[in-house]
Amino acid sequence: MASRSRPLLVGLAGSSGSGKTTLARSLAEASRGVVLPQDAYYRDLSGLTSDERQRWNFDTPTAFDWERFAVDLAKLATGTSVHSPVYDYASHTRTERTRLVVPGDLVVVEGLLVLHDERTRALFDLTVFLDVAPDIALERRVARDEAERGRDAAEVRSRFARDVQPMYERWVAPTRRWAMLHLSSARPVMELVACVRRRLGQSSE
Repeated sequence: MASRSRPLLVGLAGSSGSGKTTLARSLAEASRGVVLPQDAYYRDLSGLTSDERQRWNFDTPTAFDWERFAVDLAKLATGTSVHSPVYDYASHTRTERTRLVVPGDLVVVEGLLVLHDERTRALFDLTVFLDVAPDIALERRVARDEAERGRDAAEVRSRFARDVQPMYERWVAPTRRWAMLHLSSARPVMELVACVRRRLGQSSE
């Protein structure tokens, strides 16, 4: 793909465990792009006690710092680099470090509620919603949280039933109507990459 004066922005939404991160990384790798996870923009909960943080609902719009997210996306849309936050999932706090995000030909923004806010939604050249069966989403979430975040499987399943699935139905699923492209995570990831790239008008180089 020829270099552009500004990057293309893809907004990739879907439930927890739908494969957003895997697709985003594969798409960025195939398109000389970069991934920006919405999870980096969780609000800092350092002002709460440990018990309060454990009870916090991370699957609602209020869990995110929309102001900073909107500012950073607007900069990336013009080809300007940003320093995104770095979130510590173990302590549920924002670290003092930042991550330099340098936009290439493509910026893939992935997260539960990427399509929720009109300000950020308007910046995307393509919006994608990734569908997955709830039982598959749960098993993927358990595997991820055990391996990457040191969480107990029983606690992960409890939070999924208490927060994740109900909030998906309330907040995430309704944003599906804003997606220009709907994909099933049951398909091989490289097939999904090819679908997105075709929609963007990219070659299969």
